[in-house]
Amino acid sequence: MTETHIIMRVLFELTGTVFQLFVFTMFFQSMLEGWRFNNKLLNYGSIAVVFVGRTVVPFILDFYHAPSASNITAVFTIITTAALVYFLYQGKVGTKAALVALYMFIGMGAEIVAVSVLKAITGLDITAITAGIPYYMAQAIVFVVVFLFMKLAIMFKISKGRKIDPIHSSLLFLVPFISVMCIYYLYISYDRMKDLLSTIKDLDIDTSIIEALTAKSNSSNWSIVLIISGLMYVNILIFFLFDKTLDRYELAEKARLLNKHIEHQSSSYEKASASFMNMRSLIHDTNKHMLYIKECAKSGDTAEISAYVNLVLDKMETSYLKVSSGNPVVDALVNNTLDVANEHKIATNLNISYLGKDLPVDRFDLCIILGNVLDNAVDACKAISHSSNNYFDRFIDISIFKNETAVVINVKNSCITEPKRGITGRFETTKLSGSSKNPHGVGLYNIETTVEKYDGSVTTDAKNQTFSITCILPI
Repeated sequence: MTETHIIMRVLFELTGTVFQLFVFTMFFQSMLEGWRFNNKLLNYGSIAVVFVGRTVVPFILDFYHAPSASNITAVFTIITTAALVYFLYQGKVGTKAALVALYMFIGMGAEIVAVSVLKAITGLDITAITAGIPYYMAQAIVFVVVFLFMKLAIMFKISKGRKIDPIHSSLLFLVPFISVMCIYYLYISYDRMKDLLSTIKDLDIDTSIIEALTAKSNSSNWSIVLIISGLMYVNILIFFLFDKTLDRYELAEKARLLNKHIEHQSSSYEKASASFMNMRSLIHDTNKHMLYIKECAKSGDTAEISAYVNLVLDKMETSYLKVSSGNPVVDALVNNTLDVANEHKIATNLNISYLGKDLPVDRFDLCIILGNVLDNAVDACKAISHSSNNYFDRFIDISIFKNETAVVINVKNSCITEPKRGITGRFETTKLSGSSKNPHGVGLYNIETTVEKYDGSVTTDAKNQTFSITCILPI
């Protein structure tokens, strides 16, 4: 093997190592609960050392012509993968073992698919190729196909917790497909060039011309290796940027929901403060009210007594928060919904038991679940035109209680049209940007995915122009 070929091989193997390292971290970071150690140098350094070792070990075995080298390499790969996952990632041991098995299975399965497809299309058995440009091309195709299969497994897993646009995903997966096609056509061009050189050498042509063409061919080989390496790095970069964009979108969505929750909490605290001051004022003036009622009683003016008592009761009704469940998230969101409902003349009915401050649900997740449920109910009622004659056609019934086994949230509301279920079983939305014609598709996905985090269930129903949703969160 010439010095040039050694440099090419090292360059390609380095690219392959980086590619496999990216696939490994991408897969287990997505499937498990994150790093065990908060030290990036330790985490990525350990993985890099192991993957470099995986590249070096086969060379050493081949150099010494070790028997069963392929079997030794396979066992080494399995052991090092299991060790990395066990020591570097959080999660249950059983889950880690299952994911290592899945990782190896996907890798071998994708490699078999790549080999079979290439053999069927080109007649080329890449398992028999051990060096040269065909080897680089074949291995690059295997790497990209393995990467594609791994990413499909990840997308299937995270699709349960993320809303991913299928069109964007489809376009994204065109990248590895196009890469494979580019490598394949590079191989065809290389093969034709090789046949052309072989034909020219058989002809009686000046050797200087043959040498010039051979030099040109060697230069092309460098270009091919660089193009293959570049395509592999492009795949890494595009998928990395896609994941980062998705993470940023999720952070922005969480920030939006958090700001909304803070606004509700702030509004609730302001109302609580105003309620306290109003009650103090009423208590302070109680003596005056009693004196006036006493005078009315002396004069026998029972009608005035009744009217004045009703007036005082009305003042007291508006002087305290309507909901006091003991949970700040529930109180803030429900009280805000009641204010909005009152402003838009929407009738409300409450059945909320004492929940306490500590619920088995993260505050942020509770805000997502209850906030979206109530927002959807309010938007649906707003879409119904109202008049003094159909006030009770616009209604929201809110029931929240806790028992020994679960926290149950049930909300019923009127809707102008009953939403239809799609092929997935979920209610579809016809809500357009800036409109509220049918809001129950908006936020419903977030409600379901958040409830699923707690192994809960969401039941929805729509009939007689009434929409109902029940969320059960196990304790």
